[in-house]
Amino acid sequence: MKLALSVHRLAGTLPADEKSGLAAGMKKASQAPAGLIAQADASEEPDAAIATLNKCETPLRELLTTALLAQQLKMLGRSDLRRLRGLVAKTRREIDDEIEAWTQAPEETPASGLELVDADQDDDDFDAIGLNDRQRPKSFWPLRRAA
Repeated sequence: MKLALSVHRLAGTLPADEKSGLAAGMKKASQAPAGLIAQADASEEPDAAIATLNKCETPLRELLTTALLAQQLKMLGRSDLRRLRGLVAKTRREIDDEIEAWTQAPEETPASGLELVDADQDDDDFDAIGLNDRQRPKSFWPLRRAA
């Protein structure tokens, strides 16, 4: 998010004739990673989330390439380019941390902290506390808090 805000501010400093060219390309490329990260967070499958997060590299490269072009055309200062590279590097580290979290997350426990319970195990639990068929709940939600 900080990357997109910084790029929007930076794009505002470009000459008016480049507002629809380089500035628009930089803005679009800076917004894409945030959308992809949100899409990965909404994913339930670790493999799909990791694949989505890996797609963030393309817009980040596009952003740096466009910024480098603007700097070579003397529309962007060296310090602006250096700051932008730092923000891109920070964004990449955050994406790597997200990928690492998805890689280490146990697949059987969803993000909600609930896990599916085996119905046969619950039958055994009811038997263990002496509930007969009439005393058992007619329906139950097969989820419980993960330990």
